[in-house]
Amino acid sequence: MYFVYILYSASRDVYYKGFSENVEKRLLHHLESKGKYTSGTDNWTVVYMRSFVSKST
Repeated sequence: MYFVYILYSASRDVYYKGFSENVEKRLLHHLESKGKYTSGTDNWTVVYMRSFVSKST
């Protein structure tokens, strides 16, 4: 199962979109400032998430 998700940072007033097989693990990655675009912000929240059976769906 794959997920498309959108994160929002209130402090930066920006959105980030991504996809992952494990959104919870991926969110922790973003919160720990390990992502290039999302680093430096520790208040990302998931505002949208949708599951898909495969990447090509």
